[in-house]
Amino acid sequence: MTSEPERKKAKTDHEASLPNAVADIRVKELQDKILSLKEEYPELECIDQRRLHSCLDEAFFKYKSEQNDRHCPLYKLPNEILQKCFEYVGSKSYLFTATVSKKFYETYTDRFTSKYCTGRETSYRYGASSTSLAKYCVETCCETQDEETSCETQDGKDQIFIAGAVNGNVEILEYALEEGYDLLPIINYSSLEDWQNEYESSVIARIAGAGHLHVLKYLYEKANFRMGMQLASYEAIRYGRMDILEWLNSIGCLRERDTGDFCYEASFSGNIDILKWLIERGYDTCYIDEYILKLKVMDLLDYCLSKGVEFGEDGINSLAYWDDVEFAEHCKEKGLQMTSNAYFNAIDGGYLEMVKYLHRSGIPWNSESTEDMTRAGRLDMLKFARENNCPWHPKTSSCAAKYSDLKFLQYLYTHGCPWHPDTFKEFILGEKPTAKVFRFLHEKGCPWDKDFSRSILQMNSISLLKCLHESGLPYENDLLALALRQRWLDGVKYIIESEMKCESPADLGTVIAPGNFRCHDFDILKYLKSTGMEWSIDQCLHDLSPLLEIAYSDKFDDNFEVFQWESGCPFDESNHSLHSLTGLFSFRLDVMKYLLSKNCPGVGYCYEYAIKNQQVEIVKLLYERHNNLKRRDLFDIAFMKWFKDPSNRKKRDILAYLQRQGCPQNNTFDRHDW
Repeated sequence: MTSEPERKKAKTDHEASLPNAVADIRVKELQDKILSLKEEYPELECIDQRRLHSCLDEAFFKYKSEQNDRHCPLYKLPNEILQKCFEYVGSKSYLFTATVSKKFYETYTDRFTSKYCTGRETSYRYGASSTSLAKYCVETCCETQDEETSCETQDGKDQIFIAGAVNGNVEILEYALEEGYDLLPIINYSSLEDWQNEYESSVIARIAGAGHLHVLKYLYEKANFRMGMQLASYEAIRYGRMDILEWLNSIGCLRERDTGDFCYEASFSGNIDILKWLIERGYDTCYIDEYILKLKVMDLLDYCLSKGVEFGEDGINSLAYWDDVEFAEHCKEKGLQMTSNAYFNAIDGGYLEMVKYLHRSGIPWNSESTEDMTRAGRLDMLKFARENNCPWHPKTSSCAAKYSDLKFLQYLYTHGCPWHPDTFKEFILGEKPTAKVFRFLHEKGCPWDKDFSRSILQMNSISLLKCLHESGLPYENDLLALALRQRWLDGVKYIIESEMKCESPADLGTVIAPGNFRCHDFDILKYLKSTGMEWSIDQCLHDLSPLLEIAYSDKFDDNFEVFQWESGCPFDESNHSLHSLTGLFSFRLDVMKYLLSKNCPGVGYCYEYAIKNQQVEIVKLLYERHNNLKRRDLFDIAFMKWFKDPSNRKKRDILAYLQRQGCPQNNTFDRHDW
């Protein structure tokens, strides 16, 4: 017998001799052609055979050299091109790609390293692509997709065997059994971890979906896998695996309680042969009528009818979805007559010919057909329907107004469509309402309710507000208040400047106070001030001063420009809640500077808030600019705040600052250096 080294040497010699063998064959072919020419033309005897051989050899080697020059070895490719090549390999093939060479390692990891991926990941699918790789992964090490761990852990090995089964590699399963692994718990995994994001079905279902009948048989016969085999049935039906389905039936795995949706799955997937196979064996045919009609196969329809498959009204009406008049006529001949509800399906699909067919077939119009056609934007359908006595739906006009479709509205008006009471409202709240449509509706007598004016303010449409005012239509008295609450400056300007008859605030204090006009928009307040509106802090009208209203409403917002408004709003020194104003902003250095510049009387209450909030800079500012703070109890307050939290550096800094500034202290603290 030939030894293994001799066989390898013979194989190597054979592979090395292949180029020369190819060359010899080509030379021989040319020689045969020349000999045949010599027999036909004797004058060609002058050809020198040796020289011819030499020329042919030289030409062949030159050809091979040119071919080699055109091809670049893979390892010589630039990194950019190598990265493109690795894109076809995939991001989880580190173990089988990056370990080839240092150049491959650097290029591969650079290509696939990101904040979500280390670049050093290997998919179990690649590990199970061949038996030798699977053995290598199991017996040595393998980088899993989640983290760099050894496949010597049981879970890693299980994943390799699962991937081998899904890949259809029985040899990997044989290897697992030879090594003493129990395949039953492995195959019973709910999902393959490596494919968990792609497939949610079980491992056995994935094997069936891939068509690996030989793997299923091996697991059934060699691994004694029984209990979960019925899970393969749905995938076999879904992917049209008739051989697997017949085998499952032969071993009794299509149990009655599992077959309720089999025909539905087959019809949904469009697997006609399997559907017939299931119907022949008496499986449940509920809810398959729509999908049978969707396939539009006349022979299948005839077969199902012959087997007593029931077709419901909704299923039959679904024929209008598929826009096949010929098939619909065939169904009608078989007794499957559509009803008026089929018009909606034809309109929704945009099939004018199907609408015409339904009408020719004597199917009465649906009461909502004109509204459906208007909503679908199909004026051609609407014209056909009205020419053939389709009744108006009451909401047809409001539906057309909602989409601001002037052509539809003009057609509806000229052909006697009644106005719906909510047509104007639907127009205002609809898609892109325009002044042109507003004027058309008003001129043609569309009913108007003054409550609709609030919808115009709600949409913040200045063009519609102008149309409302110019048309003379009635409107609500609170439009200005609504515009103020919505902080709509353009609307406020137009209502005031056009002198619309609306309830107006008496003063700026009323604007910012709680109530009908509550508005703290700086631009609007400036505009109102420019119109001559003044401040008022009459406590009969307002519980708190205007500045307090602004402070309470905005609190920690960045709307400080309203607070520091230089428009004459006075500080209300008599208000007992003024200290709350400064307390709200005791952590804002810019606010404290402003209050001090305005001699706000409430700033004297801020020191305790500033110390409590650990605002060193504000404490310094207040101490330097406000004499009322230089009193004996200030240091006591700072000390007590620090004493509750001695580790707090900011509170200690406040104490140190007050001592350096000579703030009066109790005798208890005089001898201590803070």
